[in-house]
Amino acid sequence: MHEHKARKWIQLFVTRPMWGLIPLRIAFGTILLLDGAQRLILMRGEAGSFIEELPGPTAVAILIVFSVLQFVGGALIIPGFLSRIVGFVIMIELILSIFFERIPLGFMGNIRMELIMLAVATMMMFSGAGRFSIDRLIARRLLKCAPSKKWEHYMIAETPYCDKWYE
Repeated sequence: MHEHKARKWIQLFVTRPMWGLIPLRIAFGTILLLDGAQRLILMRGEAGSFIEELPGPTAVAILIVFSVLQFVGGALIIPGFLSRIVGFVIMIELILSIFFERIPLGFMGNIRMELIMLAVATMMMFSGAGRFSIDRLIARRLLKCAPSKKWEHYMIAETPYCDKWYE
């Protein structure tokens, strides 16, 4: 890969080398995967006020899209692939769910779980997948093609001031 192209992709895959992201990433991905699969298999939507007001086919389409996003997102997050993109997509889905379903229902339902999932999705979007992830492997290969002190510091330590804390 050419150095110029590699530089464009580094920002997408670079991830902090935090150990704590591993169990969080696996639990988050598993919850997404199982919830999406359950919705797809049983087609139980637990639709809230906004979705119930939509015509039948529209509500079903929204439920299918949300279910597929969760299932595929979970499958990608567990090994840590495209974690920033998945975090962003799931963050948007959860914001829509909270504002169009939970708030109109007076915070009934599983609002606490959705808020925690929103926080984890946002963290994944900003931090990446962490150690032992496909994203980290890709970022390392991209850094070999296009060396960058900025991104090497990011991947080596928690802050750019602590070069040798990890690895």
